[in-house]
Amino acid sequence: MSLPGPQLEAVLDWAYPLLAWASILASAASGLLPRSLMGRPVARWIVSAAVMAVFLPVEGMPLGRWLHGVDGGISVPFVCVLLDRVVEAWSGRPFLDRRARRTAGIFGVAAGLAVYPAALGLGAWDPYELGWRSSLPMIAAAIVAVVLIARRDAFGIVLLVAGLCWQLDLLESENAWDYLVDPIYVVLSWLALMAGLVTAARRRSAGE
Repeated sequence: MSLPGPQLEAVLDWAYPLLAWASILASAASGLLPRSLMGRPVARWIVSAAVMAVFLPVEGMPLGRWLHGVDGGISVPFVCVLLDRVVEAWSGRPFLDRRARRTAGIFGVAAGLAVYPAALGLGAWDPYELGWRSSLPMIAAAIVAVVLIARRDAFGIVLLVAGLCWQLDLLESENAWDYLVDPIYVVLSWLALMAGLVTAARRRSAGE
């Protein structure tokens, strides 16, 4: 399934990297802010400046398009997680609660384990190939999304958005896995998981 018009599809293909890199820069900027500043004018100004930087012209092309050449495979869930941080910095109220953020990290770890070890040559079968030949990765993601939504976990909506973007051929890649996961998302998910384990261990030690 593709968009009804090639011109509209081309516009979305061109705009997605700008959205992705705007979310990356704005999220990085908001990550430097103390939580007490979330939702205040200074946070909004810093986030807005980071977003505007993506549209700065560099030799006739927006900076975000140049950055797209560094990593053109930014997955939809990763962009949604980053946008969540931007929304929190701007308004003080994220659209993903703590539970959904935890699920996003678990999904990043699980999807990374499912795809990348085999892609690096570990094992006789490479599940990444399924993304080229079939829609099974998206079907699996849709099932997970339904289960999460039934449990009132907002990350399920993120997975449905990823499926919609895949249906619309929003990314340059034609592999369904690239809509669901990317290496940076996986690495940050692992870091978040380890940080959570360390925090939990410290709390248990403090409780003892």
